[in-house]
Amino acid sequence: SAGLKADGNHVSFDVRSGEAEQAAEETPVQMCIGDLQVWVMIDSGSMVNLLPTDLVRDTDLVRRQANIGLRGIGVHECKVDGVVKGEWV
Repeated sequence: SAGLKADGNHVSFDVRSGEAEQAAEETPVQMCIGDLQVWVMIDSGSMVNLLPTDLVRDTDLVRRQANIGLRGIGVHECKVDGVVKGEWV
């Protein structure tokens, strides 16, 4: 199985089975976070990884408050509720 480890503003992907290596970057893959099975998009070129607030709450990940502004292409702003750091998911 594969695991993700959040660390600051990025998530590292530890591939143990080789399954994720065969998936295209834009192809969703299934994984478990705690007891919850979810679909995720792996983007190895991204500088940040975003999780919905509901997913963080439902999986009991520890979230720290953070005053971060996030702006994407086209000047679209995204509200950041906090940062998950050092959590295996």
